[in-house]
Amino acid sequence: FEGYKVYRATDKVFSDAEVITTGQGDKHGRLPLYQCDIANNRIGYADYGFVEGTAFYLGDDTGIRHYYVDEDVRNGVSYYYAVVAYDYGVPDLDVSPTENNIVIELDEAEEIVRMGQNVAVATPRPRAAGYVEPNVTIDTEATSSSIATGKITPKIMDFSGAKSNHTYKLSFAADTVDFLKTERYRHPMDMNLATNGF
Repeated sequence: FEGYKVYRATDKVFSDAEVITTGQGDKHGRLPLYQCDIANNRIGYADYGFVEGTAFYLGDDTGIRHYYVDEDVRNGVSYYYAVVAYDYGVPDLDVSPTENNIVIELDEAEEIVRMGQNVAVATPRPRAAGYVEPNVTIDTEATSSSIATGKITPKIMDFSGAKSNHTYKLSFAADTVDFLKTERYRHPMDMNLATNGF
């Protein structure tokens, strides 16, 4: 795994995103709307695994981010989005990096029958007159710092789901638990909890 790319199109088969061509002029890839990658010094274009003279762009060591807000849209226009993960290939064997497929299955009338888990459709609409965006206040008195030392900066991603004058509790589930390797020196506070970012 190396990173994620977000593709956007206004047609169901993402043809308007296919703008990258090979050295022969054949369509080879899509131009991502957004890209983020692991900060691991694998940056720029891969110098291996060329496909008809085309190199794969590995990213800029931006670090992984688990959300993207597209603000360059028009109301009433349907946009098709796909999030794909990609790897860095196998440099020693001259194997090019690869990424996930974008799956949208259409019927004879070109209506969507099925979409892959990494594909979504969104149609922006104008806000209602008089709409006021919700804001968030963190109750620092109720915040626990017994184990964690991280900083929380809330951002409302789904305004329609935020209810007025409600109190929300935020908690993180540890998806990785590890201890010091030597049992003899193990202590409950040595436990290392980590999350995958969600």
